[in-house]
Amino acid sequence: MEPNIEAGLWATELESLLLRVGQRFGRIEPRRRMQDYVRGLLGPVGRKNRWQLAEHAGHATPYGLQRLLSWYQWDPDEIRDDLQDYGAERLGRPDGVLIVDDTGCTPRGAEESSGRRSPPLVIAVTS
Repeated sequence: MEPNIEAGLWATELESLLLRVGQRFGRIEPRRRMQDYVRGLLGPVGRKNRWQLAEHAGHATPYGLQRLLSWYQWDPDEIRDDLQDYGAERLGRPDGVLIVDDTGCTPRGAEESSGRRSPPLVIAVTS
């Protein structure tokens, strides 16, 4: 598959997922902030802190994202269920196995002292 077609499909799937999860937020402001937050986490932001995620989204300050994370009411279990359902619908197969290792691992070398962990390992196995 060509890279630009693949990127277009990925963007379409991300929008579909954000719309599904966005229904868990009663108002448009937290819904938009959630979308900005997720895009920042998935995007080319060097350090994933509130300031840099806010700058990536075009926000003047990180306070909107902080409100999303600490003030707005939303149920993480419902969002987890939405993500699980989405994964099963879009990626699932009757003979498939999905393995998620969220323990991460500490990188070796200079990065080791920072305490950063690698992202979760996700493996989809189908026959």
